[in-house]
Parts: sequence; structure tokens; C-alpha cells
Amino acid sequence: LNNRLWGAERIRGELLRLGIQHAKSTIQRYMNRVRRRPSSGQRWTTFLRSRGRHIWACDFLQTYDLFFRPIFTFFILEIGSRRVVHGGVTRSPTRAWTAQQLRNATPWGEGPKFLIRGNDDKFGEEFDRVAEGSGTRVIPTLHGAPNENAYCERFLGSVRVTGNAKFSSCGKVKIPTPPIEEGEECHLKKAVRIDLLSRSALPALEDSGEVGMVRRERWEEIRGLHFREEVPISAIARRFDLDRKTVRRCVRATEWRPYCRELRGETVLAEHAEYLKDRAPKVQYSARILYQELRTQRGYRGSYDTVKLFVRPLRAAQAAAGQTQRRFETPPGRQSQIDWGSARVYFRTRPAVVHVFVLTLGFSRRSYYEGYQDERMPQFLDAHEHAFEHFGGHTREHLYDRPRTVCHGGVGENLVWNSTFKAFADYWGFEPRVCQPYRAQTKGKVESGVKYFRRNFLLGREFIDELDFNEQLREWTTTVADVRIHGTTHERPIDRFAREREYLVATRSRPSFQLEARRSRMVAEDYLVSFETNRYSVPWALIGKPVEVLRREGQLLIFHRDELVVTHRELEGKYQMRILPEHGPGAIARNVRQRQSTRVERDDAGRWTLPEVEVRDLAVYGRMGTVAEVQP
Repeated sequence: LNNRLWGAERIRGELLRLGIQHAKSTIQRYMNRVRRRPSSGQRWTTFLRSRGRHIWACDFLQTYDLFFRPIFTFFILEIGSRRVVHGGVTRSPTRAWTAQQLRNATPWGEGPKFLIRGNDDKFGEEFDRVAEGSGTRVIPTLHGAPNENAYCERFLGSVRVTGNAKFSSCGKVKIPTPPIEEGEECHLKKAVRIDLLSRSALPALEDSGEVGMVRRERWEEIRGLHFREEVPISAIARRFDLDRKTVRRCVRATEWRPYCRELRGETVLAEHAEYLKDRAPKVQYSARILYQELRTQRGYRGSYDTVKLFVRPLRAAQAAAGQTQRRFETPPGRQSQIDWGSARVYFRTRPAVVHVFVLTLGFSRRSYYEGYQDERMPQFLDAHEHAFEHFGGHTREHLYDRPRTVCHGGVGENLVWNSTFKAFADYWGFEPRVCQPYRAQTKGKVESGVKYFRRNFLLGREFIDELDFNEQLREWTTTVADVRIHGTTHERPIDRFAREREYLVATRSRPSFQLEARRSRMVAEDYLVSFETNRYSVPWALIGKPVEVLRREGQLLIFHRDELVVTHRELEGKYQMRILPEHGPGAIARNVRQRQSTRVERDDAGRWTLPEVEVRDLAVYGRMGTVAEVQP
């Protein structure tokens, strides 16, 4: 069975030679089990059933009129609902005509996700381009595999069973729309009728789909071939895959006219249009909610699909407006943008990752760069202070992404700031701001600074260590980054900074936050507070409570609830301890009850021993009781 070159008949013959008799059907059943290959992906039927609402299928139905002239009906079927969403009729279908029918089926430029079509010559590249323009992926069926478009084939079968055409007494043909499923009907948008007796009606069917097929360049080319080179109309039609009547119309026309779609007539939603435009943003463009409100509040009797088609362009316009980005400029000294960038470099031969802090002034676009080994809070705050010293001040606002060193999540009033960073911002007097989640482009100025650093500084450089990296970075900032012509402002950042310097908040006279800021600590059980590896005592009543430590002029001031508790002289060195006697519990500690009333010790052999107890005669206790009774 594993030999795929053997069929069921040969396997049966080989078994007969061995004296084993089995029917051919039995061998085929086992062959299907053994030789069945597991599917590597989604099956075609599963694809159609799971995405039926987002799949259209199209095909052609060929019928004949009373004079046995062929009539071609192009239809598009929605797989999910089995509903015919569009239909068109012509006598000579061309690729351009078929593409125009697809345009008519998607008037708002929005189609399904997938469109199944056959491999007929009536479909061409223009048909596929029209589908791709509306965001639709075309899936052509394989040659000789009509079952891939089974829904259209079943529709065609139903039409043929019901009758190719129904002839009326007035000489008109109506293409029927029979039900596809039991109890479910398929409807064309409009009943397609062809007047067989009036010749003037026949061109009207084709004119509606061919006027807009010829662009100005093609129109000029057709006229040039006909009048200058005297190429026949039939040859031009074959060369450009156009109908002869279309070519003849281009030849006869004295000037090119663009295609103009016919204006849509009044719909049942005309009287509710203003209400829908005003109400749609409030319900997030939900067609279902708008349809329910129209039915219950405004007496609407139309269908849900009509409301959905009306809301679709409104939703698309809102989505396009949300994707539109507007350049945001700030006045001098107003805002700075801060971010981290990372770079993989080699220190001699050792690979390393350097985290680069970038602070960009919003008006002048002048940036400060500095490399660190990580992005922790001490490095983050130090980089800020180095940037303040570099610029001689800072702006009133600082814009950040949402790292943990800045905030812990939340939006708007519910934003939770990092306590250390918020104290740092309050100390230096700037207002921190954060971008919206997943909107890093809000701080595009510093993002551009990070990209400029990676593309201009890193390429072709070699570094010895982190110190050499920062030295080269400072030299590059001074000689290249600050004096280049900026692509947005078309000025040098150093020149614009000269106009922005006077608006910065001065910081040169203030000491570092690391020296002046209060740091939170918890009092340990030994009533000691740790500060830079040294330990200092506080009153024992503060055990387990938070305190704040402030270093000032060689002394440590310890506060509890903004009240000064104790002042210590700062110890030199590390891992030292300073305890004041008055901070201990005093006599309270001596009155604390012991766990054991009798002290237990070990002897020389390591055995537990109890202290010796004096042995007294019981008569002694008797005499003591007698004396107690005699005393008044």
C-alpha cells in the first residue's frame, strides 16, 4: 500500500498470487486510509464556509434571444448569503466591460476581502487592478476545476433548470433569479430586461459600461492610428481589446470627454441623512445601532443594507482623518522630547549594547546625547541633569513615552507617576507629559534624533570602551549634529538655539537632585535607617514607619510626616553605624518578659542541665505557714 506506483488492481493481483483473495473495493478503502496525506493548510471548503460573508464569486451566464443571438449576463454572488449583489448584460463582453461591471458593483471603492473568478478570457489584468484598488484579493480558479467556483455553478444550474429565459408577449426577456437554497431567494439589484424588438435599446446596454473605459491617452492613440496610419477599426479593436463600437465612437468624437457617473436618485434615507451624519460619530459609526434607532424613533421602513452603505463612507472618512498626522510646532522654551535609543557596538572585540539618552529641544531641534549601560532610574535622572547643564537650563514641559521610570500606567487623570521621577520633576520645576499608548509618533522630533544618531554617528566608527564612546559622541554632537542644516527648519540647530536660550529655565545655581532630594526609607526593627550603605538611628517608636532622608551641608536630616525627627552628622566611608542612646527603648527593654523563666545551660558533654535546687525539709514550709497565721 505504501508504493504509490501500484494501483488497487495490481495489489489485488499480487495478493491472489499469495493465495489471499480480497475485493478491489476493499483494497481501495485501505489505500485511501494509508495514502491520505494530511492537509498542510486550510481546506478550500473550510475557507469558503468560515469567510463566506467576505467572499464574492463571479461568472457569466450565456442565454439566447428569440433570434438565437447570444446574450451574456455577468453576475456577482455573495457566498455567505447566496445573494446576487450585481448583474450586467451585454452581447459582446470584453475585458474592459467586465472591469467596469466590477466598478459598478463597488461604487464606494470598498469591496469584499476575496473575489473568486474563473480563467475566462473576459477577465483580464484591468479586472484584477480594479479589485485590488478596492482592497479585494482576486482568487482565480484552476483550469478544468469548476468545482472551485461551485456556488456560481449551482446558481447557473438553477437558472438552467428553471428556464434560460422567460419570453413575454411584448418581446422582452427577463433573466430569472431562482432560489439557491430552499426558502432562500437570490435577487438581482434590478430586473434586467432587454428589448429585442427595438434596435435603439441594444447599444444603451453597452454604452453604460464602455464610456469610461477609454482614457485620454488611449483616445488620442486610437484617433492617431485611424487617421494618420489608416488602421481599420477592427484592427484597432483587436489591438486594444476593445469593442468595435467603442473604437468607432472614439473616432467620431471631436473631443475627449471624461466618464461621469449618473447621479443617484433620491433614496429612502434622504430625509434622514442629516440625522445620520450627526448621530454616527456618537455611536462609533455602528450601522446596526443607527438602523435600530431609525426603525423605532423615525419610522424608517428601509433595509439594514441601505443604512450600512450610507455609513460606510462616513466611517472611512473618519478612519482616514485619524491616520492623518499634523506637524506640531512649539514656541521657544516650551517643550523638550526625551527618549532612549539602543545601539549594538564593539568595544575593541567585545560586543556590547549601549543605551543612548536623547533629549531634543522642540524649537531649535538641538539634541543632547549620552550613552549608558542600562536605562535604570539613576542613569535616567543623571542624564537629565547633564542635559540641563549642557544647555544651561530646561524647557517648561518634557514629553516622554510611557516607560516604568516615568509612570506606571493609566490615562488622563488616572495616570500613576513614578514617585521618584515625580519628585525629580517637582524639584527641577518642569511639567512632565506622556504620549498616548501606542502613539510614539507624538514625539517625532526626538524619534528623528534617534534615527539621525544611528544613521550618521554609528556607521564606520570603532570604540575602545564606554568612555571613548561618549567622547566621540560629544565631539560628533558639537561638530556635526549642531551645525548641520536641519531638514525641517532649514536652519542650523545651534543658530535656532541662540534664539531659544533666553526662554529656558536656568538651572546652573541649583545643586543636584541626588544631593538635595528627599529619599524615602523604612525604619528597620533595630530602629536604624540605611543611607548609602551607612546606618543611622531614629527613635524606636518609628519602627516600621516611612521616613525621608535629606542630605544638606554634611548632615542628614530625617523627617517623618514633614516633621524633623533627628539630625545626624554624615559618616565618612561605608558600612558604618551611628546610634544615639536616647533613641533606644530604655527601661522598657529591661521589663520585657523572657521566654523561659529558668535559664537552661549545657554541660561539658553537651547535655542540657538545669541549675541545682536547694533541698529543704518539709517541716520548714510548715513552720513558715504557722508564722504567717500568727501574725495579725
